Amino acid sequence: MSLVFVLTLSISVSAKDAEEEMTDEEVIKIVGDKKLMEGTGNGFEPGKTLTRAELTTIVVRFKKLDNESVIDVDFDDVDKKDWFYDYVAIAYHEGIVKGVGNNKFAPNDEVTIGEAVTMILRALSDTTEVENAGNWPDNYMKFAKDLE
Repeated sequence: MSLVFVLTLSISVSAKDAEEEMTDEEVIKIVGDKKLMEGTGNGFEPGKTLTRAELTTIVVRFKKLDNESVIDVDFDDVDKKDWFYDYVAIAYHEGIVKGVGNNKFAPNDEVTIGEAVTMILRALSDTTEVENAGNWPDNYMKFAKDLE
């Protein structure tokens, strides 16, 4: 999933909102100014595919939840020393993310469109009814489509 796509979606910037399509540099400036991202150690990489940990971090920062006290999270593949630990723990306890099964979070897996839509919708709206309305991710994709 393209970094620009997710960031554009998460900050509500779309081609129909702007007279011109935004450049990567313009999107990077916006997300940098909003402190949604800090780069990867190699600077910003707008063409890079996002991981589950990276999108979780963006969503937590977007919701301004990153100042909350961190409660432990017990995924086998998320260690307290990991840079993303606090973000995953906060998102998990806020109901924004769940694991992938077998007590794993899969932080370094590429995030799928279904996972991205699910995280963003859980962060922005009450999805209680969506959880029980069919199979994942179809239930979230339908809910997102119905928002149009």
